[in-house]
Amino acid sequence: RFQRLVDWNVDQLVKLLKKIVAKRKIDREKGLPSTSSYPQGEEEEAPQNGADFDLRTKTSILQEVSDVITFPQPSLGEIIVGDSVGESDEVELDSHVVVQLHEFMTSIATLYGNHPFHGFAHASHVAMAVITWLSRVSSSAQEPVNEHPYEESFSGDWKKPLSSKDMFSLTSDPLTHFALVLSALCHDVAHTGVCNAQLVKENDKTAMKYNEKSVHEQASIELTFETLMNSKYSDLRNLLFATEKEFRHFRQIVINCIMATDILDDHVMAKQAVRWGCLFRDHEEEEDGDDISISEFQPENEGDQKLSIVVERLILISDIAHTMQVN
Repeated sequence: RFQRLVDWNVDQLVKLLKKIVAKRKIDREKGLPSTSSYPQGEEEEAPQNGADFDLRTKTSILQEVSDVITFPQPSLGEIIVGDSVGESDEVELDSHVVVQLHEFMTSIATLYGNHPFHGFAHASHVAMAVITWLSRVSSSAQEPVNEHPYEESFSGDWKKPLSSKDMFSLTSDPLTHFALVLSALCHDVAHTGVCNAQLVKENDKTAMKYNEKSVHEQASIELTFETLMNSKYSDLRNLLFATEKEFRHFRQIVINCIMATDILDDHVMAKQAVRWGCLFRDHEEEEDGDDISISEFQPENEGDQKLSIVVERLILISDIAHTMQVN
């Protein structure tokens, strides 16, 4: 069973790696710089060796959590054409990359303990849910957008829908998808089987290391990056990151998504709810008894802010997707 789970997850990630390669090829054929879709600076960035970027945490993970992730900005032509990586099945990956991906996934799976719930089987289920949700999100700009979808069924929710351009930013970037699926697979790495509050109560050394805040989540992020930085995965990292902007985008998604799975932290959940309410509802709502104000969440780029909270909620609902299944 263990090997079947590893093999299945590797197959899913290989598909995304092929899409990453296909998209870069298409961008080159169009004469676009490889980082044109990541607007994190005016200057063009020359391709680099992705294996040189250090994924390991040098600062507090809590300090790296951001309310706004910068997502790829597609051109109007890309939106009209639609999926630009449809030929990814024709891509042939270097055998060294596939072997390294399999070894990396095996290492991650081995780091999971033999717990009744927080094991690799659960992580695989969460990854499957993420893949399913992403496959059900339409990226077509041809579909009409209801200005007030679900208005009659859900009071207040989704009064401010994402635009077709914003949705395309999410659906058309395979590196974003890879980061989301990897976040799902690694979100409970080395989980102890008990909740964060219990670790804090027992004065566990891991809880003290992470200042008694989102202990398991921070530990999972650090261990994931530490594992991926092993020299034997250099070819895999080099394929994943063509530039520093791609590397930073990937890292930010993994950090935000894994930190968003701390469902027992009232502050984390309240902050998510306030951001969601501010961005997707016409009326303003604040959480009673919490010091979070929606005035904090008024970014200039509303599309990026919406997508940021959407990916956090996507990983969160995937984490509890087992509760929505029918036996």
